[in-house]
Amino acid sequence: MSKGKSEGQYAFKQKIELKRKEGEFDLKWVITNKDYEVGAEWAPKDLNDGIETTLGASAKYTPKEGGDQWEAEANVQSGGFDMGPIKPHFGLVFNTNNNSEHEVRAHENLVYEKDFNVASSMVVDVGKRELSSA
Repeated sequence: MSKGKSEGQYAFKQKIELKRKEGEFDLKWVITNKDYEVGAEWAPKDLNDGIETTLGASAKYTPKEGGDQWEAEANVQSGGFDMGPIKPHFGLVFNTNNNSEHEVRAHENLVYEKDFNVASSMVVDVGKRELSSA
């Protein structure tokens, strides 16, 4: 319970968070009085033999007057294998929402001897068909 927006009022807030690890899956649910969120990460054993690979997805739903809002994300991360003194890490993230705004982010990080990092990232706005950041 917290102080409300005007004098003498109180706002009641709640948050329920559930986490579960089930074999190769990490699952998470977050429920608040404003929105609902669910996420899952999958680290398949067949893709993690000397390489760290995870696939993930998440969604968030916010009910509102005048139109509900939602957003969703899917991603794949891979790397951690040895290339001599370098360990590369790569990833792709796909985002979308109820306004039909779609974007793709690609990123990589090359770690040299655990001390030096060279990283880059780029975001492509799919709707506008342009590079929005790099």
